[in-house]
Amino acid sequence: MTFVREGGNHEIWSIRGHRLVIPRHREINEYTAHSILNMVKEVTRDEK
Repeated sequence: MTFVREGGNHEIWSIRGHRLVIPRHREINEYTAHSILNMVKEVTRDEK
């Protein structure tokens, strides 16, 4: 996972060429958290 840049209220990271937007809030709603986790799982699935 590589840090790409910061936005106003988020950070952008890159995983194997896929961009992942992570909000920078004290709390992230459950839907957003599941979405982020699912994307990371999908992109890293072939590493094992």
